[in-house]
Amino acid sequence: MNHRNQLLRLAPAALLVLSCVGQAHASTPLAYLTIDGADANGNAMEWRENMSGLISVDASGNIALRQGSTNEIYRNTATDQDFWQWTANANGSGSWNWHTFQTAGAAGDPLAVVSLDKIIGHGDPDLSYGFYAKNNTNSTQTYTLTIGESITPPTYGPTTVYADIGASLTNPSGNLTFAPVSGHIQQFMLSSDGGLSFVNAGVDVGGTFTTSTTGTSSYLAQSQPLSGPTPTNPATEWNFMQLVTRFTLSPNNDIASVSGFASINPVPEPSSYLMMFAGLCLLGGMTARNSGSGRNR
Repeated sequence: MNHRNQLLRLAPAALLVLSCVGQAHASTPLAYLTIDGADANGNAMEWRENMSGLISVDASGNIALRQGSTNEIYRNTATDQDFWQWTANANGSGSWNWHTFQTAGAAGDPLAVVSLDKIIGHGDPDLSYGFYAKNNTNSTQTYTLTIGESITPPTYGPTTVYADIGASLTNPSGNLTFAPVSGHIQQFMLSSDGGLSFVNAGVDVGGTFTTSTTGTSSYLAQSQPLSGPTPTNPATEWNFMQLVTRFTLSPNNDIASVSGFASINPVPEPSSYLMMFAGLCLLGGMTARNSGSGRNR
């Protein structure tokens, strides 16, 4: 599998918790957004958005960000003042942009600016995401993004795991800090009970990045392909996986556009390597015979 590092647009935002997690053995993932920030007077505020309607699942169980119609609006509830709106790009893709009625400052900037650019999950399996956030407040904010999907078909025995995270970070002025809340920015987790409990896959990535340079900087962190963990009970299988991304972002319009990726792949059994080796030997012998016959003509 070709491991990809994708850098997506992300603008500064308030304390964000985005959750796209499945229930036990759920074929359809759930999606939630929680934003904790402060109003213009410094009072704590919290938003909770159910984003289940922004995720699509195909017949094979693959998940993706649903493509909306022009300027389509999605609300948490019929009476919710906050909403998501689809914005299409010239190339036919697009993003879901969150709008909150709460604003701050003379310019009337939203307290939180968030765009969801990508959620992709394949049952083979791998996961990737992209989102944009902008911190319009005067204090550091914390963002937590969680996406998850069922592993189809489930996998057991030796595996190889890999993960990476990239970001485009924009600093209008002063200093920008992009940092994990604890440990690493992104964690890759595996479950053998459909997402009820998890173990760490061992490929956590992402450390602190600080810059005083005005403008946009690139950030990239990736793991080496490593041997994955084995379920406690050898008879069980990994049947659910999730990515948890949590970081702090400095205030005053700093921007982070974050993209993450992780995968788990079964390690072929020794018999598979022997069959592959035998096939290569047979192919080599045929090639040698054909070359020899060509010289004798």
